[in-house]
This record gives sequence, C-alpha cells and structure tokens, in this order.
Amino acid sequence: MSLLASSLFSGFSEAILLNPFEIVKVGMQNEAKLSNYKNSGDALIKIIASKGIKKLYHGYNATMLRHSIWNMGYFGTFPYVMPLFINYETSMSQKFIVGLICGVVGTFMNNPIDVVKTRRQADLNNKTNTLYSIAKILHQTEGFRAFFKGIMPKLLRYGPGGGVMLLVNDYILRKLMG
Repeated sequence: MSLLASSLFSGFSEAILLNPFEIVKVGMQNEAKLSNYKNSGDALIKIIASKGIKKLYHGYNATMLRHSIWNMGYFGTFPYVMPLFINYETSMSQKFIVGLICGVVGTFMNNPIDVVKTRRQADLNNKTNTLYSIAKILHQTEGFRAFFKGIMPKLLRYGPGGGVMLLVNDYILRKLMG
C-alpha cells in the first residue's frame, strides 16, 4: 500500500512541473495549430496570451493520472521482477533488463490514459468534457485499439529508459552508501 501511495504522490508532483510542457508539446503537435507556432517559446507565449496562464494546467488531472499510473506500474512491478533476476552481485545487464521490464509494464498501463490526456489537452477551447466522456467517445468511434495508439514509440522510449533509470539509481546509491 505504501508503494502505491508513494507512486501516486510522485505522479502528482511530476504533473505539476510537466503539465505546461505537455500543453506546449500537444499544441505544437496539433495539426490545426501547427502553423501558428514557430517554436516552443512562441507556442508558450501565444497560449498564455490567448488563453491565460491557467490554460497551461489544462488537463492536469489526466497528466497526474498518467504519471501516477506509470509510476505504479514501474515501481509496483519492480519487487516482483527483481527477485527473478537479481541477487546482490547481479550484472548491469540483468539490472537493465529488470528496469526495462518494469518500464514496459508501466507504459502498457498508462498508454490508455495518455491517449485520452492528449485528446483532452489538444482541445484548448474546452469542447470536450470529462476524461470519461473522451474515453467513451474514443472507444465508440475508434475502438479499444485506439487506447494503444503510439504504444511502440513509447515502449522504445520508456522500456530502455526504465532500464537506464535503474542502473543510474543503483550506481548513485552505491556511491552514496560507500
């Protein structure tokens, strides 16, 4: 239970810091608005000028949920995968594989909410309602597979990223503990 709570709260803090970047990224990826922005700084200035600073937290709940779910998948899988591979003197490649597996699990768990989040944040004019209504419409119009759009690039990013994160964490921990 502590692991789930810590994962949830770490997702909250990540979303507070990252949501403005998500809004800019989604705004720049939105084809209808693409020609309106020269670069990220220009997108940020134009979004604040036209919609206000509060708009940088549009869809915050979805970003928070996305990060919390990934963290729960990664850190929640870790205690179960670790004993399968690792003893105290495990190789770096084995640790990388553990992190990769955890990263893949986290990605599969959070991709549905990531797709819904992106749809929500792409609509800066608030034409859509709740995350649930967006998910329902998405399922009705595009089917279940729509919740896994973009999964392959994310797996290629967050799987190895999970492995690297574990290796770096282990290295720093060993250095700090002597």
